[in-house]
Amino acid sequence: AKNLRLHAGNRFRQALSLDAGNANAWWGMARMCTAPISEIEELDKAEEYLAKAVAADPQHYDALVFLGACRIKLRKYQEAETSRAPALNLRDSPIVRYNLGIALLRQQKPAPALAEFRRAAQGPGAIPAAHLAIVECYVAQKDFLKAREAFQEAQARGAVPDEHGRRILNLINDGLEATR
Repeated sequence: AKNLRLHAGNRFRQALSLDAGNANAWWGMARMCTAPISEIEELDKAEEYLAKAVAADPQHYDALVFLGACRIKLRKYQEAETSRAPALNLRDSPIVRYNLGIALLRQQKPAPALAEFRRAAQGPGAIPAAHLAIVECYVAQKDFLKAREAFQEAQARGAVPDEHGRRILNLINDGLEATR
């Protein structure tokens, strides 16, 4: 695996030496910096390479999606939000909507995050974790009745890991008690 990574990295560098505007080579270099290919994630470097890929080709869907994901991992939520919109303009995707919801929620924007999580939870390719994220949005809005309903729906869909279920339900119940 290490030799394959080295060989691929050399090929990407060779492609970039011939054409510094090769968006696919920049995208490939970014992939080399992240799991599962790399044992140690170098997210700053991946973000740099992905920004170059998008600069070379603003329509490079995979680079836009990956750039947003890197920025979420780096906790650069505003920048993640900014890089998600062009990806959605190219192709609607539940995972892109889910990640956009995360970026919005982490910026204390629960209403638009809720809309994105709802879209991510529906249709082909639906993201099960989006159901639990919907609960988080309602909790952030202090709408604990809706949070409890959404929690029950998420549980029914099997989207609530056991280790989180009790903690989330306690948070909702505490919120309901405080509003009485």
